Amino acid sequence: MKELYLLRNPYVFNGVECRREDSIFSLIGVPFDSTSSYRPGSRFAPQRVREASQNIELYSLRSGLDMERVPIYDEGDLAVVHGDVSEVMKRLGYVVEDIVNEGKVLIALGGEHIITYGILRGFKKPTCVLYFDAHADLRDEYLGYKLSHACTLRR
Repeated sequence: MKELYLLRNPYVFNGVECRREDSIFSLIGVPFDSTSSYRPGSRFAPQRVREASQNIELYSLRSGLDMERVPIYDEGDLAVVHGDVSEVMKRLGYVVEDIVNEGKVLIALGGEHIITYGILRGFKKPTCVLYFDAHADLRDEYLGYKLSHACTLRR
């Protein structure tokens, strides 16, 4: 199912990628910021993070960690429908559910706060969430919308 909603990206995280079947981590980009009310632009973050990761030294002398050996598969970006928050959350839930069912550890690059709701839809088992934010994001609705960056944890 997830292949229907993912678009491959010419840049992959760190410029290094293992085969999907050998990966432990699955990385997805969620270029979505349709409910942003202050400064839109977080939709560009997944691409910018991938681009910036091309300049990171892959080997750490301090930790001895070689990022080339970390089994990450970059799935690409979610095919978002700007202006249709409900559809984006549904698609994101499907993609996350498939990744979790494959036993992979999800890494998601957003996007605005509401993507957290879509991500959590994909977890069918009880899940603990530790949420750090400058705002509580607990409004029942914001600007007339229940699916908004300001309502993420309320849903």
